[in-house]
Amino acid sequence: MRSILILVFFTLISCQYAMMDEDDDFSDIYPTPDYLRVISIGKHALKLEWSPMYGKYADSFFQIERSDGDTAFVVLDERVTHNYFFDYSVDPAKQYTYRLKAYNSWGESNYYYVRVKYDLFHQLKTTIDFPTTQKLKMAGSGKMFAASSENLLMVWDSQTLQPVREFSENSAYIGDFEFSALGQSMIYTSDSIVKGVHLPVGETLFTFATQNKVAALASSSDLSRIMIATSVDTGKSFSFDLIMYQADGRLLWQKSNTGIVYDVLFTHDDKEVIAMHYGKIRIFSARDGSLIMESGSAGDFYHSPALNYDGSALLFLRGNINGKYLNVLDLQSKHIEEYYLRESHHNSIVSFVQMGNTDTLIYGDGNYIRFITMGAERAFYSLPPR
Repeated sequence: MRSILILVFFTLISCQYAMMDEDDDFSDIYPTPDYLRVISIGKHALKLEWSPMYGKYADSFFQIERSDGDTAFVVLDERVTHNYFFDYSVDPAKQYTYRLKAYNSWGESNYYYVRVKYDLFHQLKTTIDFPTTQKLKMAGSGKMFAASSENLLMVWDSQTLQPVREFSENSAYIGDFEFSALGQSMIYTSDSIVKGVHLPVGETLFTFATQNKVAALASSSDLSRIMIATSVDTGKSFSFDLIMYQADGRLLWQKSNTGIVYDVLFTHDDKEVIAMHYGKIRIFSARDGSLIMESGSAGDFYHSPALNYDGSALLFLRGNINGKYLNVLDLQSKHIEEYYLRESHHNSIVSFVQMGNTDTLIYGDGNYIRFITMGAERAFYSLPPR
């Protein structure tokens, strides 16, 4: 059975999925309860709330189960008729996983999971406060993640959730950054300067300058090759170039006047690079820059690319005047599936990392960073079979 798992880390804010309206055609799919959030109402009590069901599912019952990690799921209530539940038997020293499903005479939904844990002050948290989040990425090892704003780059330990390193560039603009495969090093840009640093001690590994301001950056897993998109203001518009460098600053190849570039990304095997443009997506050979694939539509903008945990699929956002859409591109067949994101707060899908057989999704939402952990199949799309 498919299921959804929400990993709750930080401040008390709900992690949400796009919700279906009364007029939606559910066909044979029983909708999973969504907009689930957990509220602390005391040291030993929690309140779970979720969105109501609509249409022919409006008379649904809800079944709530709980596990503390050492025991199997235990049914707390199997016939809840409203969209909330109080748990008055919480041990603040334990981490709990709740699961929720809806059912009626039409059938039953998939389970929706939420994992909750108290910190030292018994406060539940699901977000990190970070001003004007622009880009977020997670190291391939899953041990660290980072976020940038205008002139600040912060790195956190994903286990302790404590800051590891901070890079402040005063008035310079941090355009983009990338981790090495093991997460011990990272590369970032400061206006037209590209810097490589060793994270444990903050030591600078290399520095080189480009001719123009860097708008986007990606690196191979060992940081030996660096793909950048530079921009220059011509007075009437911006001109963008795609350039592949070595870590010593030697130019390997260049594509000039490519049109607006939002993001770039290496595939897991470092053989291809992906560029997200205004109006198109392009995939190039990392070796010589030859074009492998081009797709897109004029008037759309493509951004926030992320590879799934085994590198077989590319996830990215497509936006236009009608809304925002999640796209899934099978990198082998080059087939694209698309799903509408009704909620505008899904504004930056930024990183996937393997955690067993699950993906961890981090996305920016205004002045917050949110975390969601899910299986390979989820409510709004399914990855290609492994």
